[in-house]
Amino acid sequence: MERLLFNRDWRLAEGMAYSIALAGETRRIDLPYDIMIHEKRREGTKNSIQTGFYPGGTYTCMKAFEIPANWRGDIVKLFFEGVYGNARVFLNGNFAGACPYGYSGFTVEANNFLSEDGRNEVGVLIDAAEQGTRWYSGSGIYRNVWLLHGGKVCIPEQGIRVSVPESEADVAVALVEIPVENRDVLPHGCRVEMVISDSRGECVSRETMKATIYPGKGEVLRQRMTIDSPRLWNPDTPELYRCKVILLEDGRVLDKEEATFGIRKLQLDRKYGLRINGLPTKLRGTCIHHDNGILGAAAFPAAEERKIRQLKEAGFNCIRSAHNPCSSALLDACDRIGMLVMDELSDVWTMPKNVHDYSQYFYWHWKEAARDMVCKDFNHPSVILYSMGNELPEAGRPRGGALNREVNDFFKILDSSRYTTNAANGTAATMFTNLEEIVEEVRRKQLAQGEMRQKEVHQQKEVHQEAQMPREDQPEEEAAEGSARLNMIMAAQAGPVADEVVCHPKMEAALTEFESAMDIAGYNYMTMLHGVDGERHPNRLVLATETYPGEVARVWESVKKYPHVLGEMTWTGYDYLGEAGIGIFRYDGTMNFAPHFPDSLAYIGDIDITGYRRPVSYYRELVYGLREEPYIAVQRPEHYGQAYTPSPWLFSDTLASWTWPGYEGKGILVEVYAADEEVALYLDDRLLGRRAVGEEKPFLASFDVTYRPGRLTAVGLRGGRETHRTELATLGQEVRLRVSADRDAMGADELAFVTIELTDGAGNVQLTASRELTVSVTGAGCLEGLGSADPQTQSHYQDDTWRTYDGRLLAAVRSGEETGEIRIVVSGQGCGPAERIISVE
Repeated sequence: MERLLFNRDWRLAEGMAYSIALAGETRRIDLPYDIMIHEKRREGTKNSIQTGFYPGGTYTCMKAFEIPANWRGDIVKLFFEGVYGNARVFLNGNFAGACPYGYSGFTVEANNFLSEDGRNEVGVLIDAAEQGTRWYSGSGIYRNVWLLHGGKVCIPEQGIRVSVPESEADVAVALVEIPVENRDVLPHGCRVEMVISDSRGECVSRETMKATIYPGKGEVLRQRMTIDSPRLWNPDTPELYRCKVILLEDGRVLDKEEATFGIRKLQLDRKYGLRINGLPTKLRGTCIHHDNGILGAAAFPAAEERKIRQLKEAGFNCIRSAHNPCSSALLDACDRIGMLVMDELSDVWTMPKNVHDYSQYFYWHWKEAARDMVCKDFNHPSVILYSMGNELPEAGRPRGGALNREVNDFFKILDSSRYTTNAANGTAATMFTNLEEIVEEVRRKQLAQGEMRQKEVHQQKEVHQEAQMPREDQPEEEAAEGSARLNMIMAAQAGPVADEVVCHPKMEAALTEFESAMDIAGYNYMTMLHGVDGERHPNRLVLATETYPGEVARVWESVKKYPHVLGEMTWTGYDYLGEAGIGIFRYDGTMNFAPHFPDSLAYIGDIDITGYRRPVSYYRELVYGLREEPYIAVQRPEHYGQAYTPSPWLFSDTLASWTWPGYEGKGILVEVYAADEEVALYLDDRLLGRRAVGEEKPFLASFDVTYRPGRLTAVGLRGGRETHRTELATLGQEVRLRVSADRDAMGADELAFVTIELTDGAGNVQLTASRELTVSVTGAGCLEGLGSADPQTQSHYQDDTWRTYDGRLLAAVRSGEETGEIRIVVSGQGCGPAERIISVE
């Protein structure tokens, strides 16, 4: 079917309006558009930290449109890639379709509701008042909408599917599946032409077939096409092919369709683990949520591509779409850039984690959601894994095991070429059954063995009890929600208690039926179980589907040690909105996973929302063996010597800076990450200390020193000889503005990202400087979003004035429909102005 982007010139109204005439006050918007990011955050919102204090609401998005006269009698549909949430679609005032899941795409048949004169109106009713997710969901039509048009004989909206059942170095076979439907009253004899081209546009295979399509039914035509000397897709060489199909009758084109695909061979076994094109591949993975920081949940292709490119540059080769199906734009980026994908169906099944979550629809809707996800993913070579759920309480019950088999079987019917998993968490699986019993047995055992002091036992029990008790000021409905409680219990069980709990025979008894249903056992935060599981189940393959950021060295040791352990998915590679403050270091005795307004960001990513790689990212690079140079990170001196509330989701409160004015002569803690045997730290020419480091330590040495300006140098040593060195120097007092863009030119209705940094005279970023800056955008575009990585800001991403955080701001600039130039001017206190010009072509 012909696909026309249907994103421009929508109207937005609050409440349920059905039509523009009834809506009252409206404002013009272009899609994708996240309504929630434009709302004012409120301390008292019932969404609280889960959405970063952004409230939900009810809205209507409307658009007037005309259908060409020559479409009369043809098939017309609307396809929505994602609407959050609980969308209902009306055409010319008539109910035309709905979708309860905010992450599923869905199609609305328009023919029965179109007007005779061709003038039409669509209204999308959005009910996001009761936020169901445990993270920032956004609201509204936050992904693309398409107007679909086809004749009575056409290739329907799901398009063609291309799989590669056979692939070797010298030859591959592509199986092209072409659905065709005939809504006419007569049969049609069709000629089908198929051409496969490589990334250079050269034809590598072609074929023609004949098919008579009878009325009132659809058919799937299949053709095997041979490709000689194929260029194989993998993360290092993401080669793509394009298959073009033309449907003709008597020389007249009835329909045409294209699909991009890759040629790659997946293998999975106990001896080699995961192999891609015959090469064993360990997954250096990360979980990511679906928002794009300053843009909210809006799935702009440029934003999705930037995120994936930065994650790959940081050393990741795989992402997990936590905890919902990702956008098509993100998969397109993963295909092009070379990023493996685990796409995930849902965070919940039948047992709720929040009062208004997807569990109220799952039983009736999960097959539709799974079908849409597989349809979206099928042609993408980046997708290698389907995850069917996350931390499901059902996992510890026999009925959950049976349902897992049912869901797994359905995925295999839809697509047998990819592997399946389910991200299980032992704490979640037993929280409402025998978790207390298991934990108490472990504590008694460790106390008897002298492994825990009595005081530690009482402390852990107190935290555990606090996590299960509602606060006095907590509404009964909110207290019943299990997500925050689950996270607090997990935090309380970190360390030796957690290790013994996950390996306990009663935990094994609870989980084994559930884990036996899939190709790969997915384990969240159960590192100690990796080796034990291999002994208990000699044919089981394991993936660490979620891990603590500070445990990367320990997790990666098990990944390297055991062939059956395929890799890890850390929480998390990119910072995100919602689950606010779980990664903030709290020095005032308050708890993480508790409401602290104005927290808005989780503040837990290797990369912050402006794209800055935080020190943990470089630590991870060393652990993965992708970096040789040491890395210096300095703990923020304003908290020197202070205790913070412990949480396993924390790594270190550091910056890569040796510029700390006002702290001269005061204590400061320096961390050096290194893979060498030893590291020596110098301030100018004076040795501050020498420490063992490397894999045993693991990869981290700390130096408690006195701050004074100068040049800090870390020297890596092996056998007493220098191998590598790195430096941090104190910067001058001068503060300048640097404005850079990720592109110099773009097309109509596209996005560019502009990074704004404070630097010294030599161009070094002044991470510890802070300025209030104003951004002006004029010409052929507008400012779509602006913000810093400050997790506790009270500014809004639509403001044009922000204070820098860690020396940076990020602006997103959107072009319009006209060509010309976009002029970005940045000015602020004591620096600037600075400008950047982007052409719109």
